[in-house]
Amino acid sequence: MDSNYTYMVCTKCMTFNHHAYIEDAMNGFVMQKTDFPFVCVIVDDASTDGEPEVIKKYFQTNFDLTENTETDDYVMTFGQHKTNKNCYFAVLYLKYNHYSIKKDKTPYYSKWQDNSKYIALCEGDDYWIAAEKLQRQADFLEKNEDYVLCHTDFEATKKRHFHYKEIYKDGNYFPSMLKKNFSIGTLTVMIRTDSYKKIPKYFIGKGWPMTDKPLWYELAYIGKFTYIPLITAMYRILQESASHSKNIKKLIYFKNAGLEIKRFYAKKYGIMLKNDGYTPNYYTNLLKYAYDLKEFDIAKKIYREARKKNLLSIKGYIYYWGTKNKYLRKIISKILN
Repeated sequence: MDSNYTYMVCTKCMTFNHHAYIEDAMNGFVMQKTDFPFVCVIVDDASTDGEPEVIKKYFQTNFDLTENTETDDYVMTFGQHKTNKNCYFAVLYLKYNHYSIKKDKTPYYSKWQDNSKYIALCEGDDYWIAAEKLQRQADFLEKNEDYVLCHTDFEATKKRHFHYKEIYKDGNYFPSMLKKNFSIGTLTVMIRTDSYKKIPKYFIGKGWPMTDKPLWYELAYIGKFTYIPLITAMYRILQESASHSKNIKKLIYFKNAGLEIKRFYAKKYGIMLKNDGYTPNYYTNLLKYAYDLKEFDIAKKIYREARKKNLLSIKGYIYYWGTKNKYLRKIISKILN
């Protein structure tokens, strides 16, 4: 490993009120089999559901404590795993919720991130299921210096599967991913730290509900991506989150934020978007939200707009009629299941 770095990989795990899930995430980190040292930085944003206690118990059971620090903002414990000697944990228990006041957490974990050659991401409610994830990705990036990001496939709870249908073989994801709305599973990526430092991070301070999508756009603009056809992680679909909700207005807001981000970067990088970024898939997703939540009035509005723009897909049409007619809904539900 490059002697300029203490760790090959820094895994960032941001978590809040994930007490029922965080142990799966930590097990996924510890299971990694590597020939290099890696550090997992877990930042608990003042959880109120007992998650800090779960993390503390896990750390005390599985790690040898080597450092304990307290500031006005957090308590930090650092240690090495008792059996997986390449695995280190740095756990920061924030004393107050930073997300609610939009306070940046970067200064807290930068000393580990800056001393790592690569960055991996996994939030506290997701987890890794392949022990070779970090090793496979680091091996590729070590041999291909013109690549800035490596991602893999993943699965999801509730029997949903994610398999990439379109991969850009030459590594040049930009601008195709911007035009086609192609995205990447955040829990699967490994990013070159030097590349992360180079990007302008236009997304900071924008208030967008997601920062992964703009991060992919900025990284793709400066370098190549690669895809390893290996399922390495499990994405947990929760009943209530930014991207999944029983509140259709919240779902539409999230979807529109993605469109706003796409338009922002298209303008920033001089990319022409067909139909101002609207696509049949955009309307199909909105109509599915309405279908799932039985919101016919909203479905009707979306349907009319999609037809007016000539962007109504067959699937979108089916969702609309399934929302409108309860008998058709029963048939559609059986087909979809």
